[in-house]
Amino acid sequence: GPLVDKLNELKKRGWVDHWGGSNWHVDRIKEFNAYAAETGQQGFTVNNPNLSLATVNEPMWTDCHTIPSDERAWHTETQFPLFSWSAGGGGWFAYVESDDVTRVYANEENRRRRERAEELGKKFGATANQVALAWTLAQPYPVWALVGPANVDQLKANAEACDIALSPDDVRWLENGD
Repeated sequence: GPLVDKLNELKKRGWVDHWGGSNWHVDRIKEFNAYAAETGQQGFTVNNPNLSLATVNEPMWTDCHTIPSDERAWHTETQFPLFSWSAGGGGWFAYVESDDVTRVYANEENRRRRERAEELGKKFGATANQVALAWTLAQPYPVWALVGPANVDQLKANAEACDIALSPDDVRWLENGD
C-alpha cells in the first residue's frame, strides 16, 4: 500500500507518469495492482524481469528474477507489458567470455539454443545475438528489450534485430528444437 500511495503522490506532483517493478515476481505485481485498483489509484504499467532465449543456471546478481514459463503465460493472457533486461543473455549469444557469463549461462541447453540461433540467422542474414534479441521481441505480448552494447556497431546490430520477424514456429524451434 505505501508504495502505491507514494508513487501516485509523485504522479500528482508531475514527477512521474508511469512505473513498473524490476525483478518483481508476477504475484507481487498482482498484489500491488489489486491495492491500486481497490483505492482508485494507478498501479504498475510494466514488468521488468530478465527474459532471454538463454536459460540461467543461477541469478546473475542477488534477487534477480528471470521470468519463468508460468509468468510468461500470465503476460500472454493479460497482455501486460514487459521490459526485459539482459535480453541477449548477458552476451551469451554474442560469444562474450567472462566468468559471470559462464557461471550464469554456460549449459548444454544454451549451447543448443545458440546453435539454433546461428542456423536461423543464416535465413535472415543475422547473427545469433540478433536472432536471440528477435526471439525476445517476438513474444505474444508487448515487450521491449534492454541491451548493453559496448560500442556504436553493437548498438546498430542490436537495433537491426528489430527488423527480424520470427514466426511462432521459429520461436518454438529456437526454444525446443522442434
